[in-house]
Amino acid sequence: MKKIWTNDEIELLTRLYPDTSTSALAVLSCRSKRGIYSKASSLGLRKSEEYLNSAGVGRIRSGDDRSKAAPFKLGHRPHNFGVKGWQAGGNSVKTQFKAGRRPYTWRPVGSERTSKDGILQIKISDTGYSPRDWKSAHSILWESCFGPVPPGHAVWILKLLKRSAL
Repeated sequence: MKKIWTNDEIELLTRLYPDTSTSALAVLSCRSKRGIYSKASSLGLRKSEEYLNSAGVGRIRSGDDRSKAAPFKLGHRPHNFGVKGWQAGGNSVKTQFKAGRRPYTWRPVGSERTSKDGILQIKISDTGYSPRDWKSAHSILWESCFGPVPPGHAVWILKLLKRSAL
């Protein structure tokens, strides 16, 4: 259940937020840090420059030796160095993707589909990149009759209405 902010809590937050850690404010007000940040943001509150420049904030400032703050030392080897991948074990090996398998959505070259715009498309190649693999049927028809579409031109398809719709 959402806890409503009282006027006293808002006044306390407004007074203390600029120079007090958010963790301390969360404990003081019995709220989460996320709740403190959210309310401070909605009130337009910001931390003061003095607080942000203090040593207790934990920020790395220019002039600090950043290598001391880094979690890994030079030459450190992670525990999973050289490991190809994680294996779950059990029956998971039977259900993993195998090399050469195709997804259930794969269609052979020559297949037809209708695009979201209602345009008939034909699969002309199998590169795995859909915009290159599928071409509109009316563009294929144009190219078979007149050759390639001239630069700067486009082939349009006109949808004809049924006689009963007129």
